[in-house]
Amino acid sequence: MKILIIDDEVSICAVLKAVLREKGFDVCTASDGETADRLIEMGQFDIALLDINMPWISGIVLLEQIKKRFPEKKVVMITGNCVNKGLVAELRRKGAENCLQKPFAIAALVSEIRKCLCIPEKLDTETLLHHWNT
Repeated sequence: MKILIIDDEVSICAVLKAVLREKGFDVCTASDGETADRLIEMGQFDIALLDINMPWISGIVLLEQIKKRFPEKKVVMITGNCVNKGLVAELRRKGAENCLQKPFAIAALVSEIRKCLCIPEKLDTETLLHHWNT
C-alpha cells in the first residue's frame, strides 16, 4: 500500500514517513509544491495525507485536484488548526475521508488509514505486505 504525504513541515513528513514505514507502508513525501504536483500527477498512491495550510497552496485545493483526476484515491486531511464538525463536513463534501488534528496519535492515524483502505485492524505488517502484493 502506498501513502503520499504532503506537508510543508519537513519534520512532519520525515517522522510520519519513518513511523509508517515501520508499520509496513510504502511512503513518499512532498514538502514543496513542485514535488507535490509531480507525485500527484504520477498517481502512484492509494491514500494521500494532506496538510490543509501550506504556504504554496491550500490542501483543500490539492484535495479537489486529486479527487478530480483520481476519484478512487482516498484522502485524509491533517491540520494544526482546530477541527470542527463544519470543517469535516466541508472536507467530506469535497471527497476527503476525514480530518485529523495535529498532534495526533500514530495509532489513530494508522487506524484511519486502515479504515479508509478496508484493511482489518488485526493484520500484522507481514500479512499487510502480503495482502497488497498479491
